[in-house]
Amino acid sequence: MKRAISILLGVCLAFSLCFAFVGCDDASQPVVGCDDASQPDEGGDTEAEGVDFVGELFGEDLAETNFYNYCPSIMMEGEDTMHVWYCSNRTSGNITDYIAYRKGTKNSEGKWVFSEKQIVLEPTLLTWDTMHTCDPTVVKGTFNYRDTDYTYLMAYLGCESQDNMDNQVGLAVANAPEGPWIKCDDINPICNYIDGDRFNGGSNSWGYGQAGMISADKAGKVILTYSKADSAGGGCYIEYWDFADLDDPQMLSAQYVTLRNDGSLRPNGTQSSINNPDIAYDPNTNRLYVVSHNTYESGAGQDPTIIPSVSQVLYVQLEEEQEYIGELLFSGEAYSWTPVGYISEELTGFPRNHNSGIVTDEYGWLTDRGTLRVVTTVSCLASEGGDRPTPWPYLHSYRLHGVEFDIS
Repeated sequence: MKRAISILLGVCLAFSLCFAFVGCDDASQPVVGCDDASQPDEGGDTEAEGVDFVGELFGEDLAETNFYNYCPSIMMEGEDTMHVWYCSNRTSGNITDYIAYRKGTKNSEGKWVFSEKQIVLEPTLLTWDTMHTCDPTVVKGTFNYRDTDYTYLMAYLGCESQDNMDNQVGLAVANAPEGPWIKCDDINPICNYIDGDRFNGGSNSWGYGQAGMISADKAGKVILTYSKADSAGGGCYIEYWDFADLDDPQMLSAQYVTLRNDGSLRPNGTQSSINNPDIAYDPNTNRLYVVSHNTYESGAGQDPTIIPSVSQVLYVQLEEEQEYIGELLFSGEAYSWTPVGYISEELTGFPRNHNSGIVTDEYGWLTDRGTLRVVTTVSCLASEGGDRPTPWPYLHSYRLHGVEFDIS
């Protein structure tokens, strides 16, 4: 599962702060914490009436079930339709990752009403993703696989192990957001860790996962990022692909290009790193935005320590003349990220804030001038979860929570 990389990369975070360099307007964002009884439950009155984007979007009954929702990919279709793919379990109390989907529709009062949870991708027995399928990211474009044209491309994490090691990244295609989704078995895993030349067998063999994508040409060319813990160490790779012909995909960039950490800062101003990122392109300012975990060390030591209390939002200013979006990141030239703000307990009301996704259009491009919307995964502490068996005291509280940043 996606959260396991935090152990390997040293991102055990527990200090809850919010410091925004650019317009993180806390006062305008209602804080709802672990003790608040008004969180929307599955099928409850709150969902029927709709919810504001800033706050919890949806989720099963926290009091009586053990479900988790985390790691979203969020795509807007116009102004009134929101597609959300995310990781969840199918059966209460069972830790097996599936990719779930909900469609959000804005009602006459401007609130969001979400459809029922639908499982759209699941593990395939006796294959590279036999144990878990999670961490989706989806873009629209034109893709052909086995002589059939498809409109949507998904990258996702799969693995064969119960201990969340030896993760790899695969692709799936569909002609509708809800599917059916077809795994690209002929080429999966597209980011092959186990058979690659940077395989690091052993107890710390996390591998590749946590992908992010943007369309570079609104057709078949895609910028792909993913977290990695291989023989070269931890961090994030970024790749430029032509996925128009998925029977013969072409990597257009060099392999093993690593995202630079310059400018990624902890809330106390010291150097941090980028891991578990989602990316988005702003065509209005020619910036590439990223939301990622922030390696801010915790002194509290309260469970869960495998997920961070703070996530960060950053951007890099791209060059005016570029052959494709993000060319600077592949050029070998130095570049530095500019901090936008932090997602923390002060902003959301929850002590853990992790596995976030940026709200974009169908191509991974920002939709709103001056506003960056993010859906983050929030979690309570284990001490707040009652007498549930481990790890459910905190895992059952994983829910998707919207926040906004002023980037004007």
